[in-house]
Amino acid sequence: MNFKCMAAVLACLGGMGCSDQGSSPEDLKALAQWRALAVHDYVIHQEKLCFCLNAGRVVEIVVRSDTIASVTALDGRPEPIEKESCLTVDGLFAYIARAKEQETSEIEVTYHELYGYPERIDVDWYSEAIDDEVSFVTFEFRAIR
Repeated sequence: MNFKCMAAVLACLGGMGCSDQGSSPEDLKALAQWRALAVHDYVIHQEKLCFCLNAGRVVEIVVRSDTIASVTALDGRPEPIEKESCLTVDGLFAYIARAKEQETSEIEVTYHELYGYPERIDVDWYSEAIDDEVSFVTFEFRAIR
């Protein structure tokens, strides 16, 4: 993630420029935990739950230098998964920041106890709408050396 984008994420998670929802101490602690690891190359498994294409498919994401290098579906189905539908850990934190900026959204986040990355993000973008909910479940984190 470039420095400009990271500054925006940190500013929003730090409570500057965000909606009244603000950032919880848990958000800030998790981001600090993740940053302290200084991991830029890793593998994660991720599942996106929504009313959208490829929903519910578990994928393995290989991240190199904070950028998605490859995405592999773990369900054996031949349909490809687009990288754009997957998020790095930094992308997950940015997603949380965007959801907290939007006053009409409701968000729940569970962070990994040791590493601080978001394990589950549940966002209802518009509380009055149907079928707009999106969840990301991220697990099986492994740093690549």
